[in-house]
Amino acid sequence: MQISGVTAFTVSSNVMIGAMVRPTITGTEPVACIELTDTDPANSVIQFNNNICQGSDVNGYVFPFVPCGINSTFS
Repeated sequence: MQISGVTAFTVSSNVMIGAMVRPTITGTEPVACIELTDTDPANSVIQFNNNICQGSDVNGYVFPFVPCGINSTFS
């Protein structure tokens, strides 16, 4: 799942299994269950709750620096 350039979103109660490198893609691409890019955490409402990522080839979760506080929830 790639989330890019949005300012308000919730990802909740998901089970993600087997994030893998796709053999049909040449070059490099990020591999993760959830990847967050091009989002300004200071001006966004970001919530990730009760998600499980199991069996990722590389990264389970890829987030830029997102401080804990009023606008973000990670649990």
